[in-house]
Amino acid sequence: STQSTWGCVFFSILMYSSTCDEDLRQVASKWLKKERFFDTDLVFIPVNKPGSQHWQLLVLAGLSCLPGTGASMVLLDSRKGASLGEPGKMRRFIQYRFETERARWKGEALEKDKDSLPLRVPAVPQQENSYDCGLYVLKFADLTATEPKHLDRPPSRWCTQSEVTNLRSLLRSQIIELLPQDIQDLVSKKRKR
Repeated sequence: STQSTWGCVFFSILMYSSTCDEDLRQVASKWLKKERFFDTDLVFIPVNKPGSQHWQLLVLAGLSCLPGTGASMVLLDSRKGASLGEPGKMRRFIQYRFETERARWKGEALEKDKDSLPLRVPAVPQQENSYDCGLYVLKFADLTATEPKHLDRPPSRWCTQSEVTNLRSLLRSQIIELLPQDIQDLVSKKRKR
């Protein structure tokens, strides 16, 4: 359900929806059985709110600083009007997870006030169509995991629509390479038509 790379934790696409549907305390312990949530600087959570076809990326940044300062939730959305819905739910999820790992912090308390984990929505490149949001989520995650300073860059320094289009082509080629040869041949014939 999670994958750790470069000091980051990447959640599956199911994690956010489970915070909407299940008891947050159970989710906090279930989704991170082996991971040390607060040993990481970046946690990536793909967000698809119930009833929506749009994808966003929530980045929990600076969790290794807790219970001090500097941690924040950063919502990256390639469509105008970004909102997380209930940022308080994600804060409670983090508090419950913190309680699970409390021994590591030698009994320190996590600030419960909303400003202890503010939600930032920086300006990022906007998609030019209604279907590239998932590709933008992948691009935002890649750029942020590679260089966390991207979170503070202006939209012009993130990526372009053509880079996202190229990503679609790259992913399509990689998926086709994973298919059995007979299916690859069918796909190739259809593309030549």
